Amino acid sequence: MTVVLGYERGIDRPWYALVNTDREHDVGWLAREECKDGHVPAGESLLVVQMAPDWSCEHYDDDADTLCTAAVDAAAELLDEPHLSDPDWTDHQGWRYALPDDGAETDLLDEAAAHDLYFTGDWVAGEARLHAALRDGLETGERLAADI
Repeated sequence: MTVVLGYERGIDRPWYALVNTDREHDVGWLAREECKDGHVPAGESLLVVQMAPDWSCEHYDDDADTLCTAAVDAAAELLDEPHLSDPDWTDHQGWRYALPDDGAETDLLDEAAAHDLYFTGDWVAGEARLHAALRDGLETGERLAADI
């Protein structure tokens, strides 16, 4: 679950993002979007709060207010900034299939390739990581080149 928190005032921190390496938090990843030139109006802040996978699965069907409130509270507590508990606006997006557990069925992919349809991505590789998507894309490109 991703929740975006908008603030009309800046948040001064010396980092762009935090990653939950010990997996002991409800927040899996948190980023300050204002660190990217042109993404956020000057003097404002935008936090992107990616909730941890287990938390996201457990709360996927919660209503929007509940989801956003949980992310707001988790971010404020994580950063030890009580004023973050009152964002000017929020938004959210669920990613039900964002972390594939298994790769795609190779028989189906082979059948599709027989009809000149090729698929690629981390979901095909079964590993939700950029390097898996890139590797799968390169392998699919090699298959395409060989089949032509």
